[in-house]
Amino acid sequence: MWFSIIKVDRFTSEGGYKGLYDAKTDEVLINLDNFNTVAGGYDDMERVVEFANVITHELSHREYAKELNNYMNDVLKELTSITKQYAEGNASLDSISKKLKTFYNYAIINESFAFGSGKSYEKLNHLDGTKSSVRSVMSQVNNHIRKLVGKKDRQLEKMLNELYTEAMRAIRNLRN
Repeated sequence: MWFSIIKVDRFTSEGGYKGLYDAKTDEVLINLDNFNTVAGGYDDMERVVEFANVITHELSHREYAKELNNYMNDVLKELTSITKQYAEGNASLDSISKKLKTFYNYAIINESFAFGSGKSYEKLNHLDGTKSSVRSVMSQVNNHIRKLVGKKDRQLEKMLNELYTEAMRAIRNLRN
């Protein structure tokens, strides 16, 4: 009964997150052990609000995934293919940059949508959370690209750093 009321598919004690949407299993996971880090100074109502915000955030990821995950996965596959071609000398750095920008846009929209769910858009403070989540996704994708190239590449590193800076600046500008 409680699972249907609070819309959580499974409680877990694994991982360093409070909530997670697992697209592979289409489950919202909540780790109650990680709520005590912030909740220490909170009263009961603030804890309930924090819990509700985490669930709403993860359910937003679920809905976003239904609409756009296939596009994100396609872009990631194309990015992987282009990067492999680049490593072999058969694609340009610009082609990686264009595809990476598309993926970053999906990631930023996904996180902004999830962090903004149920919150006031008059103050876009939720974009602070968006920035840290997007930073994590970008780091994972950038490391994937580096691994595919397999060697140090100054031009690639310069491009990755420029796109990273551009994305962080765009999020900051949205917030301000």
